Amino acid sequence: MQLHKSRSAKVAAGVVLVAVAFTLGVYVASDDQSAPTTNAPGTPASTADSTSAASESTQADSTSPISESTQADSTSAGSESTQAAPPTVPGPGTASLVNGVFTDTFDGKPGSPKPWHPDGWDVTVHSRDANTWEQLDPVGAMHGSDCGAPPATHEASSYDQAVFQCKDHVMTTMNSTGYGLIYLTPDVIADFSNGTATIKFDVSTLRTSSRDWWDVWITPFAENLQLAIDTGFPDLSGPPKDAIHIRLESENVLSVGIIRDFSLVQFPDYPNDRVTGDWFTGYNTFLKPDAARRDTVEIQISKNHLKVGMPQHNFFWVDSAIPALNFGSGIVQFGQHSYNPTKDCGDGTIPGPDGKCTPNTWHWDNVSIAPATPFTMIKADRRSVSDHGARSVQFATPAPANSFLRFAATGTIEVSVDEGATWQGAVLSPIQKPSEDDGGFHSYWTPVTAGTNRVMFRGQGSWQGPWNARDISVWSLEVPTR
Repeated sequence: MQLHKSRSAKVAAGVVLVAVAFTLGVYVASDDQSAPTTNAPGTPASTADSTSAASESTQADSTSPISESTQADSTSAGSESTQAAPPTVPGPGTASLVNGVFTDTFDGKPGSPKPWHPDGWDVTVHSRDANTWEQLDPVGAMHGSDCGAPPATHEASSYDQAVFQCKDHVMTTMNSTGYGLIYLTPDVIADFSNGTATIKFDVSTLRTSSRDWWDVWITPFAENLQLAIDTGFPDLSGPPKDAIHIRLESENVLSVGIIRDFSLVQFPDYPNDRVTGDWFTGYNTFLKPDAARRDTVEIQISKNHLKVGMPQHNFFWVDSAIPALNFGSGIVQFGQHSYNPTKDCGDGTIPGPDGKCTPNTWHWDNVSIAPATPFTMIKADRRSVSDHGARSVQFATPAPANSFLRFAATGTIEVSVDEGATWQGAVLSPIQKPSEDDGGFHSYWTPVTAGTNRVMFRGQGSWQGPWNARDISVWSLEVPTR
């Protein structure tokens, strides 16, 4: 993997890189006026500008570019502690699913950065190092304490603050000196079983470190990994069994990998583990990176073709036939990764405007998935349980048939769905290798009986620290009422 090497290093190594199957369209809007853009060759300026420039005003359409303008168990130590963090109760969101088209515009203008964890979206925040399991490393998150536009910032250090809302869109931010990630997952499945599914979203383009990037996973429902990660990274258990993975590379290039039976599908062009495409053209060559503008990324997937690019800039990293996929639908995870983002600055990395490498804040908006089918996602009333805090979670509605308890945890975990009368070992999600004794977090996917609305946890810690389970929900393919 060449994620953090500079172009010169890649070329020197004879690396011929391969591109992604994304279609990225561009939102162009600044705080007060349209941000200047440089169109890709062959793109008429009037066309690109007229379709992408828009300021954040009360007249701005929700689907057009938007900027940041001012406008208790005896085998566990202790009892449920009164020190436990207060429950996190999901609030109503802004998502809709109409005629098979899922959309979420993230509308909302709070007076200060508002933690974001609505119904209908799973929000997973992970940090590897044990000293960050309760509190994250602080980060200067974009948007001021009054939601003022970048370059204004506010300090964020709690797990709840890692995903927040300001000015009609959502931000993710993290500063992990070890390894950390955030995943946002809507309660719908992209369906490409009989044609093409299109996934679109708007994301900021300013990047302050090449060791801070975003990605997208499309994974069969039964094989999903809450903590999915590329092979070879110093954390977690690797990729799902089968998946499509779109990743922002170190030079603002999007690449696509196809995982089949835990291994990357090989292609004729080097690097062989990425779908054939353009690996050399970073988006910074045809647009001006900006935190106050969100550019549309479009992913088109069929069982034998992938396309990824920025159509408003007339540029595609991948537009390629692929070996037939062995699955026809998948959940969609939108991620941010933080891998010691201040490290190696000046060595071919991407610095911020001040020349320094810093943790980034990614700005997200206008997610759409079509065609999409719903699944049931019932979020717990608190974010985490542990041996020194709360040890049970409540769900607002009972689990339907064929449900799974989904969470991430460290240590050895048991759960009870009958008030402690019986206990069962939590079941790991499908992974390539058994959980190693690394003391870290792993993904769990445990069947639970229909009607379950309260789950108790107990466990044994690892060498890294006490047991801990977090980001807990119940998932089922039984269709919810909408």
